Amino acid sequence: MTQWSFDILRQGSWDLWTLVCLMASGVLVVYALTGKAWHSPRRTLVLALLAVGVGGTLLVIALPPLRNAKVGLVWTFLLLCILSLTFYLNLQTQLTPARWRTLLGLRLVALALLVPMLFEPVVRYVARPKPERPLIVLVDTSASMSFPDVQNGPTRLQSVWQSLRGQLPALKDHFIPTFYTFADGLTELKTPDQLGATQPDGRSTDIVNGVAKALAASTREDAQVILITDGIDNASPDVAGVISASRRPIHTVRVGSDQAEPTAMANLSVDDVQADDDFVVNHESKVKATLHAAGLANRVVDVKMAEADASGKVVGTPVVKKLVLQPSPGGQVVELPYKPTRVGVHRLAVWVDPIAGERSTIDNRQEFQGLAIDPRLKVLYVEGRVRPEYRELSRALSRDPNIELATLLRIQNDRFAAGGFVEGVAFKEMPKTLEQWKKFDVVILGDLDSSFLPRPQQALLEATIQAGGGLLMVGGQNSLGPGGYKDTAIEKALPVFVGELNAPQEKTPFVPNLTDDGKSHPAMENLAEWLASGSFKKLPDLRGNVVVPKAKSGAQVLIIHEGKKGA
Repeated sequence: MTQWSFDILRQGSWDLWTLVCLMASGVLVVYALTGKAWHSPRRTLVLALLAVGVGGTLLVIALPPLRNAKVGLVWTFLLLCILSLTFYLNLQTQLTPARWRTLLGLRLVALALLVPMLFEPVVRYVARPKPERPLIVLVDTSASMSFPDVQNGPTRLQSVWQSLRGQLPALKDHFIPTFYTFADGLTELKTPDQLGATQPDGRSTDIVNGVAKALAASTREDAQVILITDGIDNASPDVAGVISASRRPIHTVRVGSDQAEPTAMANLSVDDVQADDDFVVNHESKVKATLHAAGLANRVVDVKMAEADASGKVVGTPVVKKLVLQPSPGGQVVELPYKPTRVGVHRLAVWVDPIAGERSTIDNRQEFQGLAIDPRLKVLYVEGRVRPEYRELSRALSRDPNIELATLLRIQNDRFAAGGFVEGVAFKEMPKTLEQWKKFDVVILGDLDSSFLPRPQQALLEATIQAGGGLLMVGGQNSLGPGGYKDTAIEKALPVFVGELNAPQEKTPFVPNLTDDGKSHPAMENLAEWLASGSFKKLPDLRGNVVVPKAKSGAQVLIIHEGKKGA
């Protein structure tokens, strides 16, 4: 079994490739205007290339289904090829044909090598060897396999099929299985699904004959045999001796009991409990319990679920669902809601109180454990322009498995491109209500002028922060004071006074230093050796920072521009 996959690591829907395509299209337009392409001897070809290049770029960027990294890889290469061909068409009269073709060919080869370096495409090939070892599955279909072992329960053959059906994918992954039924003869099944419709009506059970014929039909000496039977052989005098003398390994699976239970015996059992591997704190999950009832038809019972301590004692108020008991071979399934309120391992019990006349109450209860975890941190990053900080920060956040990232990137005027997800749903636009803002745990504001975030929106964001959300503002030419945030709701939520609209920008290159508070703050953990004064590890200089008047009372300053006021 093999599987191919193709992925691109470095580029997304809005990334550097879109800027490259826009710039290349702009160069085509400028070239056509300045060179008066409509007067060129090859004007038809040049104008056609111009239309294809510019029109294709606008189409790829405008249509969301086309605006992805894989289409970007192909279109970036084609667009740069069009640009190169247009350029060299202008030089065709100045070069010999051979020299012209050589230079154009070298340029196209260079593009074929450089464009993939921008996108970093990865082709994965996963190979899983096909199974080769045969497996013979023998299922008894004699009349004794038609008996139910509990009142109103499935027959022995039905129980075999219910258990075997769930194991079929694993068997096919590791073996080449062949399925047979046997009684007084042997029958090969074309598909294992036929077992579910087979009637157990054989007049005798000849295990020795069934095993011998199945082994004779196999051409491989390493074939394994699984024998599923109730063990009641009435045709061979020494089954155990003959089977043990076989050179092939035979694995026996016994079903049923020596004596079917009396049909009048009443019983209720909680047979199975299924739940998600992990629960999410303060999110409702469904727990499915499967119950089997015998001799209790139309009886109404309460199915209960609650947390239990280490000794099994119920803690808290149980969840209760009423169930009308009915005989069913597959059992009756009850869904119970569960919403954990704390992180950690939770021990839960599902049970039905004992009913008078039950043959046993030990199977009326099942316990299981589940792990409750915090949901992923939901982050909204709003950026006012395409810049390196946006590319690197959004890439780092999107790669963190504990963060669910949604982004808004201003592309022109007041238009924003949305990306990412919130609560598993594609993010499409700026939040408009307090409920929508509160879906995010952290909001990051980049180089965004306050005019793009109206006052009502700022008030909603401040209310979100007051309710426990986080706010981070990244420095830039239009953030803090220069962005017009003075005396706004955003300034109230920040730990600094942002300053005036004409506040200066500090342009001295520097490496920030940790303050005493910063050295012990968990947000700066493991950064001391990089940011402490006199550190032996060197970082490249920052090119400047936004100057703010001062921090607010109670705020902690973690890193500073050494020797610069307000930095």
